[in-house]
Amino acid sequence: MLTPGGMRTSFLTLFSAAAGAGILSMPKVISSFGLMVGTGSVIFFALLTFRIFSIINELIIKSNRKSYANLVSYYFGKVS
Repeated sequence: MLTPGGMRTSFLTLFSAAAGAGILSMPKVISSFGLMVGTGSVIFFALLTFRIFSIINELIIKSNRKSYANLVSYYFGKVS
């Protein structure tokens, strides 16, 4: 069940925004850089995004925080 403001809802919203932007930008990237370099760039940045998401997920699990804002304040302190 998807609840407003829940983790699943937030993840699906973030995923749909990233996937939508990626799909819409692919024709421009491929026309600018060519088929091989454009496809390679898309794959590279997809892997980079996945790795960054994995790192943030590991930090969330280690710190036992539920939101990105709480995670940042846990590791970097509160803004004064």
